[in-house]
Amino acid sequence: MQNWGLLIAVSGVAIANLPAVMQQWRSDRAGLIKTLELLAVYLIYCLIGGGLILWLASRAHPGEDNAWKTLAITGVVLGWIFYGARPCPAIESRRAG
Repeated sequence: MQNWGLLIAVSGVAIANLPAVMQQWRSDRAGLIKTLELLAVYLIYCLIGGGLILWLASRAHPGEDNAWKTLAITGVVLGWIFYGARPCPAIESRRAG
């Protein structure tokens, strides 16, 4: 049931943003295309990170001492978050110039 709530929330946000997207399509088509490209890169980044975490988590077997594996997964998650939070130099140089 929780998945339905998430689907409804994401759909609601997408539908609520349609007028703004259509307005940007009419007024700044190049900007909208860049935004969609960055969104695609972000989604790919999230999928790679999620896949990496699932792969690391599947390496831990029940009954073993998983303290080091848990610490490694935590480090990877934090590193992935902080790596993704840093500003992209290519985007920053485009903004400045």
